[in-house]
Amino acid sequence: MRLTNEGEGQRIKGKGDDIRSRDVPLHRELIRLGFWEFAEDQRQDGHTRLFGQLKADASGYFSGKTSEAFSTYLKQIGVKTAKTSFHSFRHTFKDACRACGVEPHLSNALLGHAELGTGSVYGTGGYGLPLLRDAVDKVDYQSLSLEYVKPYSG
Repeated sequence: MRLTNEGEGQRIKGKGDDIRSRDVPLHRELIRLGFWEFAEDQRQDGHTRLFGQLKADASGYFSGKTSEAFSTYLKQIGVKTAKTSFHSFRHTFKDACRACGVEPHLSNALLGHAELGTGSVYGTGGYGLPLLRDAVDKVDYQSLSLEYVKPYSG
């Protein structure tokens, strides 16, 4: 999946203004559950964003209202703590990468984080999509069962 900052309201966080797009592989389970079909339906419905029904908040961010709604949901089901938020998914992914043996430089690339250390300034590009896809597919959430998640059917 290609993330870009080229459309209206789109942005990619990062250092410098040279970040235009980033390719992120999808986990095999998202593909199995019909992610590409969902994305195509969004496009055919005229949406230029993956989740076209989302509205921007007062600051122009599309994540703000989603984050608030998720926080409300966590409170409703009794699991909200000072450490749980919409951002927790990123922490959980990083932890799962560690647990599944994904090398730190690859998990950083998948999360869009800069590499650290002197060696990070050498070279001309990032990691190839096949290498990142293999890293994503290593991730397995042992305690998460997807057996009751129905594949997208339009």
